[in-house]
Amino acid sequence: MNSKDIGKLCLVAVCAATPVQTAAQDASTPTIVDEIVVTAQRRVQPLADVPVSITAVSGDRLVQALVRDTGDLTALAPGLTGKPQGLGTPVFSIRGISTNSVGIGGESSVGVFWDEGYLGRLESSNIPFFDVAQIDVLKGPQSTLFGRNASAGVISVTSRRPTSNTAADFTASYASFDSFEASGGLTMPATDSLSFRVAGLYRDRGGMERNVLLDRLEGGGRTTALRGIALFEPSSSFTLTAILNHVQDQGGGFPSQALDPALSDAGGLASDPFDGRHATNVQTFEKRNLWSANVQSEWNISENLTFKSITTALDTTLDRQFDADGSAAPLLDAHFRNYRNRTFGQEVRLLGRAGNLEWFFGASIFEEWIRQNVDFTYSEFAILSGVQVAPDTLFPGQAAFAICDEPLTTIGLGVPCSPEVVETISGRGRNSNYSLFADATYQFTNEVRMTGGVRVSQDRKHFNYNVPTIISVSSSLNGANLFSAATDGPRNFEQSWNSVQPRIVLDYKPSEQTILFASASRGFKAGGFDPAVEVSRVPFDQEGVWAYEAGTRFRSPDHRLNIGFSAYYLDYSGYQLQVLRNGTTSTLNAPSARSYGAEFEGAWRPYSWASFDLNLAYNDSTFLDLVTDAGSLRGNRLLYAPEVTAYAAASFDVYRTDRAIGSLRLSARHESRQFFTKENLIEESQEAYTVIDVSATLQIRPSDFEFRIFARNLLNERYLTYAVDQGFGVVTNRGEPRIVGIQALWSL
Repeated sequence: MNSKDIGKLCLVAVCAATPVQTAAQDASTPTIVDEIVVTAQRRVQPLADVPVSITAVSGDRLVQALVRDTGDLTALAPGLTGKPQGLGTPVFSIRGISTNSVGIGGESSVGVFWDEGYLGRLESSNIPFFDVAQIDVLKGPQSTLFGRNASAGVISVTSRRPTSNTAADFTASYASFDSFEASGGLTMPATDSLSFRVAGLYRDRGGMERNVLLDRLEGGGRTTALRGIALFEPSSSFTLTAILNHVQDQGGGFPSQALDPALSDAGGLASDPFDGRHATNVQTFEKRNLWSANVQSEWNISENLTFKSITTALDTTLDRQFDADGSAAPLLDAHFRNYRNRTFGQEVRLLGRAGNLEWFFGASIFEEWIRQNVDFTYSEFAILSGVQVAPDTLFPGQAAFAICDEPLTTIGLGVPCSPEVVETISGRGRNSNYSLFADATYQFTNEVRMTGGVRVSQDRKHFNYNVPTIISVSSSLNGANLFSAATDGPRNFEQSWNSVQPRIVLDYKPSEQTILFASASRGFKAGGFDPAVEVSRVPFDQEGVWAYEAGTRFRSPDHRLNIGFSAYYLDYSGYQLQVLRNGTTSTLNAPSARSYGAEFEGAWRPYSWASFDLNLAYNDSTFLDLVTDAGSLRGNRLLYAPEVTAYAAASFDVYRTDRAIGSLRLSARHESRQFFTKENLIEESQEAYTVIDVSATLQIRPSDFEFRIFARNLLNERYLTYAVDQGFGVVTNRGEPRIVGIQALWSL
């Protein structure tokens, strides 16, 4: 790769931490690592100069660590926790703050950006990782630079860009549960100024659990993804990049299982979530279709002035169904259908430098249209089983009788019991955001800098939903719909939220290898709407946070050792908390919550044949003021917020010749107990667990061919990713069991 190619890569911030070794180096010479370039402050900077807590993971490291999506990424980024609950409801947390809003009237707390385009909602954010150049995880509020929905942090995914040289790569793997995956990319230069890259992914995941009631495997799925990138650089002062993505998923979701003994027994099973079986009366599935388009232009007006424009569009449709009670009994099935989310975003930035001052200011607009219908289906024969009408209720001398007995039920209530009652919630929304933002860094001395920034924004949301009244035995007895609140016509809501989100950072760089920094910043997330029984409870308020942080980053002159450490305190007001019951969600504002802790990450490359990684995170996230029907929950931990997480990895070359290198890699990820509900009940939590992965790789030189054998969750650790009582007893989802496979990688 020539210097012009490297300049192109650095310009779009995709220079990765890829080990390189010269021909003169021998086995005792340490690997030299290229500079890592990031856009954490919305401008291209070397990682060593960025006073922000950030984990930057190169595409090569993603492959080595067997990372497929955000759920796997949590091991590599201290402070990032959580697991995907299917495509539609991935739940992730940064420093104890969850992004768990699953209604169309709310927002995420963790902003996910794909090539600087905002993916927004959870239904779009859980993307497969393929042909990735780098992923940056920014921890703590990033609202000043990235917008209102980055109040917990940001996950920024950067795709590989085309270069001026023809290049191709291909990867294929086969693993347990009849799982097959193939991906690849091809770069094709058309002229000296125009080049293209196309990349694709095919993933067929076999079912991991048997539904004994429907006699089928569930939990697998199929994903196809395509990406096309065109890079046009007619001169050294202008670059135009166009990106088109398409992702199609047909998944089995995450099959749930009831732990209530009576419900488990209804399907002929013990209440054991780890026996590879479940019994639900409906099929669990997810079908998603995602299109995204992204056009970026960068014009170097002069040596000290640059204009950048980013235009993005997104269209996501999703159809998903699951058994809310997790049992063979037809108590409650949820079908989320006709989901569609369309967005358009436009951002412009002007970046400049004058003497010791480096600055930029910009403006952005974001428009979103969203809709969804939710069907809640249940059998009255199951819901009302054993319920009786008291004697003499209908006429004197009448004996007690079961609710669903005929013909007395029809005579008394005017309608017979139904084997299938459907309650439907139809919702639509339109959201707009307008922002102005600026950021500037002043270099006081060669060692001391100060950065200040501010974003001023307005969010305006329109929300409409309708719930028809259901005429049934259960609604007659309940006086209303059983699982949804009837509206007797559409309800319309509209509200605006204005916000100012400042930040200030002071950093000290005593040498090229060391930086120390301290910061204060404000994060913001707009309020929203959730269907509720009482009209006054439909809107929920905005969420705000003040974050205080201090940290340091060090690298040795030869890049053998890289260390980062940070400590933080987050003070939340109006913390938005999603509550799930009977398959439906509602959002409330906890008056106050706080999160504090410390994070460490280190990478040591003592020799070209050995490397070690260690990540540690301590987090204490609790409610300071929250009173519910269960009483005061002050001091309870926030959801999906383990107190301690740790990750360690070691890689060794055990065989090395001029024509081949054989290596071993061993990694372990540990999480302490975490709770899935605000009540912090033991039965709705997962105790501490550790997952171990191992792989052996043979690299053939100079053909750039690799063959790998791997085992994920080598010891078959059993753990839960979800455990919630939705009114029928605790329903669970399981973590991934042991998976053994082979993988072949080739590049040209």
